[in-house]
Amino acid sequence: MGEAKRRQAALGDRYGRKASKISQLKLDKSQKEKLLKWTTEGLLISLASLAVLWLTFQFSGMGWG
Repeated sequence: MGEAKRRQAALGDRYGRKASKISQLKLDKSQKEKLLKWTTEGLLISLASLAVLWLTFQFSGMGWG
């Protein structure tokens, strides 16, 4: 129990919390939410663009053959 008490004293209020997966970025909660929002919107825009391009080539390709 001595090691646990030492660790608790050293970490203070952070004791028992999970380590962040992106701890190197040092982001606060609002910045993490913005990053999640941007990446989600980027994914949706990319997928929509891919679908539009695929449909364009699908139907314009029929005229070439």
